[in-house]
Amino acid sequence: MAELLNLQDITKCYGRASALSGLTFTLRLGELLALVGPSGCGKTTALHIIAGLLDPDGGQIAFAGRDWRSESPAARNVALVFQDGALYPHLTVAKNLGFPLRARRQATTEAVARIARRLEIEPLLDRYPHELSGGERQRVALGRALIRRPNLLLLDEPLSSLDPLLREKLRGLIRDLVDETGVATVFVTHDQAEAMAMGDRLAVMRDGRVIQSGTPREIYERPTHEFVARFFGAPAMNLLAGELRQGVVRGPWGEVPCDHPLDRPRVLCGFRPEAVVPVEGESRLCGTLARVEYQGPVKIATVRLPEAEIRLRLHRDKDLPAAGEPVRLGLASAEVHLFDAVTGERLA
Repeated sequence: MAELLNLQDITKCYGRASALSGLTFTLRLGELLALVGPSGCGKTTALHIIAGLLDPDGGQIAFAGRDWRSESPAARNVALVFQDGALYPHLTVAKNLGFPLRARRQATTEAVARIARRLEIEPLLDRYPHELSGGERQRVALGRALIRRPNLLLLDEPLSSLDPLLREKLRGLIRDLVDETGVATVFVTHDQAEAMAMGDRLAVMRDGRVIQSGTPREIYERPTHEFVARFFGAPAMNLLAGELRQGVVRGPWGEVPCDHPLDRPRVLCGFRPEAVVPVEGESRLCGTLARVEYQGPVKIATVRLPEAEIRLRLHRDKDLPAAGEPVRLGLASAEVHLFDAVTGERLA
């Protein structure tokens, strides 16, 4: 897939505070890239720089091989949808939808009818924004963004203020619209589950830079940093501090075999909650069952180890001892992730 947008070493400061520090990522033709990270990591600043609303302090930004730093927002033809939709309150839905076309002196009636039909908002065309629900406002905002046939679609947490059922429905709609139109899209979110569900690829941000990019599967199965390992998964990856020696990680909590040949005095031993299971017989990882949370098809068990606590994600029918009883745990060495305890970087 051809590269469309390229950001290289973008920096942005507000006074002495650094918002972006060497931000680098690419967007491919027709791709939906989920830009995901905690609040305050620079996601919205990155979108505003792409849209031309902010100038970077340093770095390069190119679209289809063209230097975009000197191009105006209008010349870039980028559509930006905000969390609240940002509709014009004095215009009806129909006029909000048609506004980008009227500004360019293009025909609006047929285009408005077409996008309203696709978004299932035809009955709302004569209403004003204050008469709409949150989900309806976001549909109108999406329609207004797409009607102009933008070079890029930028979505800044467009679903964060909606209830879970509506979020799921609009998530599917956005994914369908991106696939139908082929518009390259950057979708900003702090929700790791939303990013995994939406993105063809993910760019994980922390402290103003991308620390890992890849497909949802790559991010989940092979995190390159302990921050990424903690950020993705429900529950998050278990991480235990210990010493690596002769293929075994040891700590006060017990022992875990791994496939790493080197010896390290300080490592973080990580494993997903679904990778560890209760076993019969001998085990070097033993604890006490603290509690069990029923979550429909699965249950989440919390096990207290000496000086640590881990979580297991099990099928709802999996037998467990009673709370307060001992439990032995099994974990295959292939399921173990190792990170440097100081830098957080992946070792294996």
